Amino acid sequence: MFSFYLTNDEKSKGKMIFGGYDLKWAKPNSEKKDIFWMKQSGNTSYWAVNGDKVQLGAETFSQKPQQIILDNGMSFAMAPEKTFADMVVAIQKQTGIQCFESKPVWGCMCDTKSYDSLPNLRFNMVADETGKSKVVDMPKESYMMHK
Repeated sequence: MFSFYLTNDEKSKGKMIFGGYDLKWAKPNSEKKDIFWMKQSGNTSYWAVNGDKVQLGAETFSQKPQQIILDNGMSFAMAPEKTFADMVVAIQKQTGIQCFESKPVWGCMCDTKSYDSLPNLRFNMVADETGKSKVVDMPKESYMMHK
């Protein structure tokens, strides 16, 4: 078992623990969130969980069961091609930002104001067969880099 505490806040440092977890990062009724346990998906190649909805801001652009790969060993995030294409369309529709295929990664043309207007990506992660789920937000800084 291993666990991660990831943060974008420069005041608190992230932490990685091998062999267990530390509940001080999951205090109920505090700024720390409760631990949400999820069953690993059927994918034996990656650390992955099941998801059933992806949103950009309030717009749902994927509402079908799919695996969410949490760790694929690469530096870049990966998404199913159809879901990614729908995300690019949603970004343009909501912000006017134009994205285009480039090598080795996609690029988008935007200024600081339009970048700042990007909403969070929201993933509905499914815990197990009971259907219990949790929405996890990915801030713009995690899915698009502004230069």
